[in-house]
Amino acid sequence: MPRPSANDITQDVLPKISHGRGVYLWDASGKQYIDGSGGPAVFSVGHGDPRVNEAVAKQMEKVAYGYRYLFTTDPLEEMSEIICRATGLADMVYTTSGSEAVESAVKIALQYHFDRGEPGRVKFIARERSWHGNTLMATALSGFEDRQRAFAGALPSVGRVSAANAYRLPEGVGREGLVAHLAAELEAEIVRLGPE
Repeated sequence: MPRPSANDITQDVLPKISHGRGVYLWDASGKQYIDGSGGPAVFSVGHGDPRVNEAVAKQMEKVAYGYRYLFTTDPLEEMSEIICRATGLADMVYTTSGSEAVESAVKIALQYHFDRGEPGRVKFIARERSWHGNTLMATALSGFEDRQRAFAGALPSVGRVSAANAYRLPEGVGREGLVAHLAAELEAEIVRLGPE
């Protein structure tokens, strides 16, 4: 039987979800689950929310998609204004996924240094056990070696620093010293890679 994802080839048969409501999912046999699976922390509106469904259907009746470099819409401008006002940002870029957002951020950083006449500034530092997405660059930034192994020859080298988890303190470091420890570790990694 075909698998819905290449990540599933080593797993047993997965539950077949028939429907969801709020935070719950039900499989084809009627078993109920609390949905903690919504991707890496991206599914926050729940399943089957009538207000969300109505708003989506209403917009789809008007226009399903407008390419951001050629068109704008009232809902897009309204949402942009709300986000910019709440965050104090003057500009923002929409993407369709976290992976695309990470990829775009990397490209913006590289373009910034290229435009400043510093095309050699191509080094990145990321945290161990961090998740940044499914594209090749996001996989390189993500701190899970087992997920990178199959792509090792294609991934750029990325510097690493410890995860910033107060519940998993580095050996010999207390809570009160965690921030100073992480800052020193980051500085050492910058020096190791070359700050230029």
